[in-house]
Amino acid sequence: MAKPRCGVSDAPSHRLGVAPLRWPRLNLTWNFQLADRTTLRTAETAFAIRAANSLLTFSRDTNKPDIIIAFREGRHTMLDRRYGGAVCPDGSGKVLAHATLPTGARDDVSEVHIDHREAWHIALTPNPQNSHHLLRTLVREIGHSLGLSHTTDKNSLMYAHSPAVDWPVDEPSTVVPAEPTVVQKTTTPATTTTTALPEPPDPCTWRDIDTLLVLGKRLFITQGQYAWSIGLGGKIVDRPFFLRDYVRFLPKTVTRLSAAYQTVKGDLVLFADGWVYMVSYPTLELRASWPRRITDLGLPPNAVINAALNSHTGRTYVIYNDYAVLEMDECIMMARGYHTLQTVFPGIPSSVRTAYRYTDGHLYFVHRDRFFAYNEFTETVTRSGEFNLDAIGVTCPREDILRKLWDLLARLARSSVAFD
Repeated sequence: MAKPRCGVSDAPSHRLGVAPLRWPRLNLTWNFQLADRTTLRTAETAFAIRAANSLLTFSRDTNKPDIIIAFREGRHTMLDRRYGGAVCPDGSGKVLAHATLPTGARDDVSEVHIDHREAWHIALTPNPQNSHHLLRTLVREIGHSLGLSHTTDKNSLMYAHSPAVDWPVDEPSTVVPAEPTVVQKTTTPATTTTTALPEPPDPCTWRDIDTLLVLGKRLFITQGQYAWSIGLGGKIVDRPFFLRDYVRFLPKTVTRLSAAYQTVKGDLVLFADGWVYMVSYPTLELRASWPRRITDLGLPPNAVINAALNSHTGRTYVIYNDYAVLEMDECIMMARGYHTLQTVFPGIPSSVRTAYRYTDGHLYFVHRDRFFAYNEFTETVTRSGEFNLDAIGVTCPREDILRKLWDLLARLARSSVAFD
């Protein structure tokens, strides 16, 4: 029976015909895209293990990181287009992750992709049977992103397969820059400024939301300054992430997104405080010539944006001033026509707060604390009801016993780290 393993080849690797090199500097940055706090903590621990046994220092940078980590599933491509065709994971229990090796270029970016379909144990506690420890996998894949190859030592971090055993930290001492004298080692760790934020709302008590996007097999929901990433049909367990940690181009004065949708080409379009932002996905980088004022799209200067969506038929609508609808021509990102809400979506009440396209073939509109499922092909409201997590197919752990259990596990994790 094949063991789960790393997707990097055991043979001496050659990236784009160039032998793998090491980074030309000692201070490297990283980011784990769309990671919750538990996942970020595990990633920080993985980098700390590498830093403790090398001359390198690591700090998180969500803007332009040297090492990008992300969960991926199905057919996907690398950000570096020189890699050519798409990568196809081979299913559960086989290849757990893959990473790119550095070239030695100063503007290089290494990527680590974790197979999202695997059963991952993310917390800093021993992993149960039939699960893979994310920490171990991250430490190995980060090693690849630093220039390390596989080893034949089964007890080594860089062994290709993932046995369920404890591991020593032995190889990171070899991870040094190609030119260590070029960059002076920084002895003081990089610091970040933390701004006090209000406590995030409890999703179990949601009666409305600001925006909802279905991207791949995940829901991305925003309310206020927070965002949640939830698997379709999944459960909300981890706390949300701070929205501006991932869309750093938003001004600090922005307290919420008014609307968001995904274009036919895959970009994200965000509305906030009279401005429109077009963002590449999944890199979350602002497109050239953006942001633009809402008036550049043909909206009136005093327009209050209620919602925006791209329908199942490929038509894009922006609902504003409670009852007005602008139909967008996405080729030029300008108004194609103006309508009333009742003309375009008969049966949908005015003053909707959120609109989104869902996987069941319907368009959904949230008005006050109720949702309306709309069939654009029959132009009818097929059902409506109280808006909550059940309305979007997400089960919330409402019971206090579950919350107490998670608090207990968190304390055990802290105790485990303290005694290590």
